[in-house]
Amino acid sequence: MSYTSGTSYRNIKNYSGGRGGVSRLRSSFVSKHSRTNAAANSLKNANSTSSSNSSNAALTVQLKTYSKIAQNSSQDIQEVGKRLTATTDNSVFDKAQKSNSTKNVVSEATDFVNDYNNMISSLTKLGGTENKKFIAQLAEYAEDNKDILKNAGITVLKDGSLTMNKKEMSGASLENLKKAFNGKDSFAGKVTAASSDIEANVKKKLKENLLILGEELPLLHQEVHLEAILTISHSLILKNI
Repeated sequence: MSYTSGTSYRNIKNYSGGRGGVSRLRSSFVSKHSRTNAAANSLKNANSTSSSNSSNAALTVQLKTYSKIAQNSSQDIQEVGKRLTATTDNSVFDKAQKSNSTKNVVSEATDFVNDYNNMISSLTKLGGTENKKFIAQLAEYAEDNKDILKNAGITVLKDGSLTMNKKEMSGASLENLKKAFNGKDSFAGKVTAASSDIEANVKKKLKENLLILGEELPLLHQEVHLEAILTISHSLILKNI
């Protein structure tokens, strides 16, 4: 066996210091190892906290989007849709017939289309299987009424959203506007009915997300008013931003 020239084995022997030196060396190693583990655990905990915060932030975004859908579908679309689809005396279309003016009809129809597009946009951004089904359903209604909507100055786009030509809408006959927006079987009637299902889904998902965030709703398994859910969700949004 050969040894490297210049190595002082006496120095190595002296450095070992016998059992005491080995003990000190072992203690130094254990101490260093413990500090390394502590640092690793601290980093792991920090990453876990960061992940938890990111998860809450993602849920907060969902709550914001669902709140927007809820407001658009249950409040705006259903309210405007109810007025447009009504076939009773003194309804929007009845008054238009009597006054020989489509101005109010066009105004209501414009609001309806804007609310419809907002709902499509919100559902698309949110994603998910259920929302994709709703988007497909709404797009089908639009496609089935494509020609009718066109005669009312409205064009159906590939994603199911709508674009309006104000001049063509104002120049559309009352009869063409009626086909698109009046009655339960019209485009507006079907979308208004679908928005009720979307509202129910919004309530369900809001409840689930609120529970995940640690907020329990009173009377959770009973009917909860949508405005109460939105109030709690908005408070959570402010808390988590």
